[in-house]
Amino acid sequence: MKRHILKQLKYVQLVIMNLFSKSKLPRTPEPSALTDQLQHVEEYNQAINTIMILPYVLVLDMIARLTDTKGLSFQESKKAIDLCCGPGHFTRLLASYGNCGEVTGVDLSEPMLEVAASNARKENLENKLTYIKSDVMSLEAIPSNSLDIVSFMDGAHHMNSINDVKKILTEAARVAKSSGLIVLLDPVRPKNLATADLYEKISGESYVEMGLTHFMKDFHDSIHASWKADELFEAIPTNTNRKWIQLVPFGFPAFQIVIGLPEGQTSLNQGKGLSAEAIAELIPKKYKADWDMLKLSFSLAKKNPVQPANTLT
Repeated sequence: MKRHILKQLKYVQLVIMNLFSKSKLPRTPEPSALTDQLQHVEEYNQAINTIMILPYVLVLDMIARLTDTKGLSFQESKKAIDLCCGPGHFTRLLASYGNCGEVTGVDLSEPMLEVAASNARKENLENKLTYIKSDVMSLEAIPSNSLDIVSFMDGAHHMNSINDVKKILTEAARVAKSSGLIVLLDPVRPKNLATADLYEKISGESYVEMGLTHFMKDFHDSIHASWKADELFEAIPTNTNRKWIQLVPFGFPAFQIVIGLPEGQTSLNQGKGLSAEAIAELIPKKYKADWDMLKLSFSLAKKNPVQPANTLT
């Protein structure tokens, strides 16, 4: 209990620092956009057992709400693609808790894809999951208007330019059905070095506890390579017939979410989300306080919309 209170106080300190800070931290691209060194890949694979799971569950819950307006579970016929899938963390979540019948994970790192395939076999999901090596900016093997869900998790900050991110979201809009959903999750670059260092220290505790030294270095690089909210907003396509919404959480925005709604849908409030039992299975008790704070920050999130092109005059 004492540890949770101390951590919450650190979050409060972070929020206060962020509110009264000017945005002046320049973006520093990662040394390499491709994670293919074996030790780094293995530690990234283990990181899903840390606080890293929380934003993934948050997005999974949003997908459940937005793809099922009647409050029912996903249908087995749903088809999904997970861009920059890495070792398949979110790919497996879509198959296990989203009940998607087919999920394709796409990445350029051969070692990541090998680990992803191994994870699928261990969890008996190989009949639902397919992994392919491809550039996510050009999904030539994927037909247009063919997918119910397109996810792009923790990948935008790996890109060299915001124009590259826009190309990916444009491709996502092409392969998604008109009734399909597109969702992007990525970190937000802190305003200055002081807030970046404090955030790294707070969130990095769980990585340090597990001895993930290589992943901790990658986490540091990711923080500094991330896009500010206004930068990522520029990557949202303006020529699609779907409404897009960027969610920037209140307080200290560690993550931002971009959602491309199904055509004709305008609201984020739809069906039921994940069951309480599923959330309890996915989130360790020691991260319950962190989970509650993450949910609160997104419930108060600023919503930046991009309207469908066919409604603009």
